[in-house]
Amino acid sequence: MRTKAIVKRVYQYLPYQYRLVRSLRNHKAYVPPKQVQVEITNLCNLKCTMCDRWKWVGENRSTADVLSTQRLLDLFNELASLGVEGILLTGGETLMQPDFVTLIRHLDDLERKITIFTNGTLMDRAKAEALAAANAIVFFSIDGVSETNDKIRGVSGTFDKAIEGIRNLVNARKEGRFKNWIIINFTVQRNNVHDVVPIFNVANKIGVDTVTYNLVHGKPDVSPDEDSLKTLKENFQSLEKLAASSKTRIFLGDVLRAFIEENIPLDNVKTGLPTLSLFRDSPVPCIAAYTASFIDSFGRVFPCCYCYLDNFSYSQFEKERSRFCMGNILEKSFSEIWYGEKYNKFRATTDPVNAEDLYLFCGQCYDYFAFRKSYTSFPFFKKL
Repeated sequence: MRTKAIVKRVYQYLPYQYRLVRSLRNHKAYVPPKQVQVEITNLCNLKCTMCDRWKWVGENRSTADVLSTQRLLDLFNELASLGVEGILLTGGETLMQPDFVTLIRHLDDLERKITIFTNGTLMDRAKAEALAAANAIVFFSIDGVSETNDKIRGVSGTFDKAIEGIRNLVNARKEGRFKNWIIINFTVQRNNVHDVVPIFNVANKIGVDTVTYNLVHGKPDVSPDEDSLKTLKENFQSLEKLAASSKTRIFLGDVLRAFIEENIPLDNVKTGLPTLSLFRDSPVPCIAAYTASFIDSFGRVFPCCYCYLDNFSYSQFEKERSRFCMGNILEKSFSEIWYGEKYNKFRATTDPVNAEDLYLFCGQCYDYFAFRKSYTSFPFFKKL
């Protein structure tokens, strides 16, 4: 028994990458996830055209079953003890969680890296001050300037409220001399390609650190077409020149860049599965199954938000969603689920990812390039 204890202690201090490589080779988790995404509420105050989340409550998804604040605090304690470095908070709209400030302060006390996604419309001074003090990375989802954003978000006045929310966070950061990162996340779709440069100008003016541009997924009716591709090329050429002399940075998601450079088929983009051909033509294993996880507001654990179908109809896709559920933290600890048999089976069946069969929804995944880079960079692991 003493020998086993010593071996276990030594193993805990082995470099993370070495144990991750061993995990990949054996299709078993020997390391905790680097980051866990936690859905702290299923409620949302907007009605976005590219998302069905706001319809979920109307589809008989009970709002009473959202994880309690105490259960979330207990979960954060477990994740910290397990060695999870980062916690990503999502919803619904994260700021609708009634004890949001309490959650942020607790994560700060645990010294976890905090990331949140929000539409920004509910970012008041108290929330902004808590996030700034915790040095959180805050993504504001804004998809256009003024009326463009409001039409996409489905509620008038949304843009102005979001900008006010960003200013609250910028001011809180200045007053406290904190160093949290403020980001606008712009989802490129057919109806907002003309706002690629204007949203950057707004961000630069109000003190946003970065504007990230990503391609919409899973929504054929709003996916870019031939005309919008032409507009995108012109706008991003102007944007890169503009950003070179500005304080605000830009970041283009790999899939969006591949789309602009015409390295992924336009037909795949139109069907809402932009990375389908990448996984098919040059397959890679799912690295996310070893480095990340997703927990919904019911406590159900999924390998990622794509398997969770996070912005699709709740009732229509519940059968598919259940298939990818690895367990529930109301029944088992997260650790038991993460290291459990069902999760390991998922890891084995996604090496490589079969995006055209059981895991079709992987064809929406933005992480293909990260998977490939990670997989081929390990010195002790075979290259594809």
